[in-house]
Amino acid sequence: MAETETVAKYIAELDYSSIPQKILEEMKVLLFDYLGVALGGTRTESGRIAVQFFQKLREKGEATIIGFGYRVSARVRPLECDPLSQH
Repeated sequence: MAETETVAKYIAELDYSSIPQKILEEMKVLLFDYLGVALGGTRTESGRIAVQFFQKLREKGEATIIGFGYRVSARVRPLECDPLSQH
């Protein structure tokens, strides 16, 4: 089994109640940190340029670019849009 399949299978079978409370608390902190950085990136020039580029592609909108509300293909979004606006 490939690494991605192994991780996906693990996550799909994960029982939320088996995750220690300390880990859940840390996960919440990390999630909010990620969202803060992503939203902050919407105010950067590189974030705006990235969104403008992907708007010009006019791909089917399956996934939302955080902070812009614009939708792009699920294939493009995680690889290009948010990472550019988060730096």
